[in-house]
Amino acid sequence: MKVSKSDINFYLDIVLFIALMGLIATGVILHLVLPHGSGQLTFLGLRRHGWGDIHFWIALLFTTLILVHLVLHWNWIKAKLVKKSSV
Repeated sequence: MKVSKSDINFYLDIVLFIALMGLIATGVILHLVLPHGSGQLTFLGLRRHGWGDIHFWIALLFTTLILVHLVLHWNWIKAKLVKKSSV
């Protein structure tokens, strides 16, 4: 069974959206729930450092997926850039 490029883009976009929501959620936790100087406070069993690690790894995943997204759309990007420069 061959997977189409549009299917790959669809699933990639879903994973990107989930990663973005994870970044937002962990960012809110770090900023509002466990701000700097929160000491030994925990949220769902993790201290600020643990949430920071999760935030970092999700950010790394998100960045990697964005790069894959750009590679998959590279021909479209080039075509748009060429069209803009000729106007």
